[in-house]
Amino acid sequence: MSAVTGDYGGSMALASYAPNQATEVIATLRTALRSCTAFTPAYGFAYEDVTALPDPGLGSESVSFRLLQVVSSELRNR
Repeated sequence: MSAVTGDYGGSMALASYAPNQATEVIATLRTALRSCTAFTPAYGFAYEDVTALPDPGLGSESVSFRLLQVVSSELRNR
């Protein structure tokens, strides 16, 4: 993950699942990325502009995507 500008960013790795579970999670994520454009999890902020990106080819399975985290103007002004 990276910001449009600046040095902030991060990455996520799926490392705490058994091999068969990790394969299922990655497959489910790939399926969701075909039609998902926005979502709001049960906790936290909403996400918009969800876009699948080319597979980075990391490890035996990998997926890449871009999304924007929506932060309310109330929080931005703090």
